[in-house]
Amino acid sequence: TTWSIWNYVRVDTNGNGIQDAGELGIWWVTVRLYACNGTAIIATTTTDSNGYYMFNNLPAGNYQVEFVLPNGYTWTTSNAGSNDATDSDVVGSRSHCITLNAGETNTTIDAWVIL
Repeated sequence: TTWSIWNYVRVDTNGNGIQDAGELGIWWVTVRLYACNGTAIIATTTTDSNGYYMFNNLPAGNYQVEFVLPNGYTWTTSNAGSNDATDSDVVGSRSHCITLNAGETNTTIDAWVIL
């Protein structure tokens, strides 16, 4: 069984903190995975040409995802909506703590930036 955390980094063109039609992903953003409240990096990846990232084959545990803000961008409003899958989950540069249970995949941790 593959347990994973994945989603996107996108440009929030209207700055509302919500995923709207036509807002595209941003590539080559560094994304790091940490244990909750940890300082040691568990894994690092970069987003692909569509803004997609993935951490795969993870054991059950508690994690935080950190996004490295690309040059020239700022963070959009965090948690602007009521749906984790369509609003930005970044406060500072990290997500909230995510509990990943055995056999689970979490696809709700995304980041939105403004150019």
